[in-house]
Amino acid sequence: MNKGVMSLGIDLELFHNAEVWKEPVFTLCAFVLPMIIAIAFYAVLPDSLRSEEATDFKSFYAPVAEGLVEGKGFYLDSKPATRYPPGYPLILAGIFRIEQHTSLSRSILLRIMVPFSYGIASVFLYLLARYFKDPGSALLTCVVWAVYPPWLWMTKQSNSEIPYVVFFYAGIWLLWRGLNQKKTRELLLLLSGAFIGGSALIRPAAVGLSLVLPFFALWYLSKETPAQRLKNAVLVFIGFCVVILPWQVWLSRNVNGFALLSTGGTPSIRDGLTFAEAPKDYRQRIDMPEDVKLFMHRALERQQSGDLSTLHDIISFLHLEVKRDLVTVTKLYVVKAARSWYATDSGHYENLILLSQIPFLALVTIGVFANSRSPNFSSGLIVLVLGVILYFWIMTILVLSIVRYMLPAIGLSFILIPEVEYFKHLLKLDRQR
Repeated sequence: MNKGVMSLGIDLELFHNAEVWKEPVFTLCAFVLPMIIAIAFYAVLPDSLRSEEATDFKSFYAPVAEGLVEGKGFYLDSKPATRYPPGYPLILAGIFRIEQHTSLSRSILLRIMVPFSYGIASVFLYLLARYFKDPGSALLTCVVWAVYPPWLWMTKQSNSEIPYVVFFYAGIWLLWRGLNQKKTRELLLLLSGAFIGGSALIRPAAVGLSLVLPFFALWYLSKETPAQRLKNAVLVFIGFCVVILPWQVWLSRNVNGFALLSTGGTPSIRDGLTFAEAPKDYRQRIDMPEDVKLFMHRALERQQSGDLSTLHDIISFLHLEVKRDLVTVTKLYVVKAARSWYATDSGHYENLILLSQIPFLALVTIGVFANSRSPNFSSGLIVLVLGVILYFWIMTILVLSIVRYMLPAIGLSFILIPEVEYFKHLLKLDRQR
């Protein structure tokens, strides 16, 4: 029997070597464990906390997806659906189509989609972490990400963020893999740009990565010729453009003026200038310094009079306010920069989120310093992660500054958490003292 097996080219010794099976087992765990965590979290969550907080799901994403299933195209109430890009409605349309051909209800299918996407995103984090960590430490990265409270809270509802990070983390992994090998570099960089483009078609905040990541590629490949560096950077940008171009052409034909991926940019920036004064049913009162509240009140008055409806209007208003009182405007953006790390749209649970951030961000900070001294860790990855965090932070400051918009970058930062051996080494030193 052994000879027969050997004649097929299978070495039975491989089956006795644990190392052969370690990688696929850990990769599978990186997929399964976050799914189990998300399912368990939802199972123990009280009914009072399970309600959908994402109003845009009911008001936009689901109706547009239903229209797609019915063959109506990207329309909402007989008008072009341009408030958000088409990525998430397309995903939902696929789920709604499955609902039509199975006995599974829509709610069950959505509950399946969320932990499944959570697991897939975790696998890409694992694959990225494996470039520098042993399998156990890379898996720990995924577990830390999966139990991170703001991310875990997102799994209770059908937000677009979780499908979004599947594309985003896949794009970052493909970029890093492409930059660190030459055999299939061109294809991998094209695919990286394509996946980042896919993420931008779900949430347009990723649009600026079409420039950030090519510039990173230019810097990272500094030892290659200028022509090679430029070619590789352009490939990322081309991959991005190929994916978004069909939608951008359709959007340009269906809106007045210029809009990049959606018409939601201006309302989001405007909301970031009025959130403490603008009345919303679900938003509790948010305390602000008195001069900042007066600024927001003036912005709200402009909005209500129709004088804050375009990006040009917003820039003109800010220019006037800077001339009026630079200190107040500066104070507003300092507050927005801080709120980006803990705030919510509703204003609920902000103190709790702020406290929960401390241990996770402390681990990342330790990781930055520890890994920067490690010969096995690439400084390029630290630059990439910190650059992505800075990009998301700036984008969040420009709009409504809430932690939800920072989550993709914060999740990516967990790959910087030191390996298990680092903490064992610290404990050993402590005992020796």
